Amino acid sequence: MASVDLDVDPHAAQDPETPLLRTAKNNETKKRNKKIGMCIALTLIAAGVAIVICWAVGLFESSGEEFQPIMMSLFTLQDQTIKCNDGTTPTYYVRYSPINSTEWVVRFNGGNCCWDNSSCADRVETDSHSGEMTAATELENEGNGITSSNPAENPFMYNWNIIEVHYCSSDDWMGDQHYGPDAGWFVENFYFHGARIVPAIFEEAVAIHGMDSATRIVHTGYSVGGLGVLQWFDRVVDQLKDLVPHAQVYGLSDSGWWLWNQTCNDYPYAPYSTVFPAMVENTNPQLLPACLEAGYKAECFSGEYAYRYIENKDRLLVSQQIYDKIHANSEGFFIGTPYEEGDYAHLEADHYVESFEEDEVEYLFSSDCRNHDIIDSYDWVDISIEDEETGESRNLAEALMDFMDGIPVHLQDLDCMEPDCNPTCPVFDQKEADALASRT
Repeated sequence: MASVDLDVDPHAAQDPETPLLRTAKNNETKKRNKKIGMCIALTLIAAGVAIVICWAVGLFESSGEEFQPIMMSLFTLQDQTIKCNDGTTPTYYVRYSPINSTEWVVRFNGGNCCWDNSSCADRVETDSHSGEMTAATELENEGNGITSSNPAENPFMYNWNIIEVHYCSSDDWMGDQHYGPDAGWFVENFYFHGARIVPAIFEEAVAIHGMDSATRIVHTGYSVGGLGVLQWFDRVVDQLKDLVPHAQVYGLSDSGWWLWNQTCNDYPYAPYSTVFPAMVENTNPQLLPACLEAGYKAECFSGEYAYRYIENKDRLLVSQQIYDKIHANSEGFFIGTPYEEGDYAHLEADHYVESFEEDEVEYLFSSDCRNHDIIDSYDWVDISIEDEETGESRNLAEALMDFMDGIPVHLQDLDCMEPDCNPTCPVFDQKEADALASRT
C-alpha cells in the first residue's frame, strides 16, 4: 500500500493538496488527542543476515498544551456613508495568512432579521441578535469553523487569509433603505445597508488587504449570510473579475436555502407569508436581478427561486440540512417538540429534497441532521455523508476542497429521511429545542 507523508511543515508554502492528502490529513485531525505509537527501525547486519529491530521509543500524547489561536483583527469600513442599523460604521475581522498564502475566505455571518418598525424595535429590546444591529467593538476575534486558525477545526483553510464580516444590517445582506426623523420609526435614524456592505467589503479587501494578489477566493456565509451568498454570488464574481481577474472565485452557501413553504400556512411569522413580503416593502432589498426580471419579488428570497437564476452554478456549493432546526422554527414548528404536529417536519424535509431536484442543484451537501449554520463550528468536519457512487464519506470541509478541485460533489442523506438518522449528526439538545419552540 502506498504511504502518504504527513510530516509537512505547516508554515511552509505547499502545492495544492490532492484529495488523498486531504483525506489523510483529516484522518489525522479526527485522531487528535489520541496516543501515537512510534518505533525506530535499526538495521543490523551480522553473519550476512539482516536483522531488523524495531525499538519502541514509547507512547506519547499530544503536548497537552492548549491550542493558541491566531486572532483576527477588527477593521472598520472606510466608506462611512455605509451604516449599520444604528448609524455606526460596519466592521469586519481580518487574519492574514501566516504562510503568505494567496487563498482567501470571506464569510458573511448570520443573525436573523427584522422587517418593519415593530419587529426592529422588538429586535433591539428582546432579541438575542440585538448585537447584530451595531458595529462590532471587540478588537480581536478567534474565528470558528471555516474561519478558525485551528487545524483540528479547519483542516484545510486554517492558514488561509480570512475575512469575517460582522452582521449589523438586519436585512439578510440585501437592504438599501434609510428611515429618517420624519419616518415615525422608534429611533430618529434607522438604516438597512446590507446591499452596500457586501460590495464594499470586497473592494476594500482588494484595495488595502492584499486580495489583489489572490489566486482563489471563497465567498461564503451561513444562515442569512448563506441566503446572501445565493443573492450576491453572481455579482461578486463579476466584481472580482474586474478587481482580481486572475483569481478563481467559488461560493459556499450554508443554511441559507429558505423554502417558499406553505406547509404551515397559519403561522403569522412564516417567512413566505409575512417576513419576505414585508422586507420587499420596507428594506428596498437588492435581490438577484435575474429573479426580479422573471417577475418574482418576495419569492426571490427563497433558495428554490433564487437558485434557478444564478449564472455561476458551476462555482457554487450549497450546504443545507433538510431538518434544519432554525428553518423549522421560523415556520412555527420545531423538530422534537409538539410543533411537529401534522408531520410538518417530514413535509418540510420532503420539500427540500424536491426543491433540490426541481432546481437541479448539482453541487450539494445535505444531511438529515437538524443542524443550522454548520460552517461556524466543528460540525463542518464532524458531519459526513456517504457518497452513493463511491461509498466514501466526506464532511463539508473535504467536500468544499474536492469541489474546488473539480471533483463531483453531490452528497445527500436519502435512505432514512428521519431527523438525525445520520450517525455523525451531533447530539441534539432537547433543552435548546424547547427554548426555541417557546419563542414561536
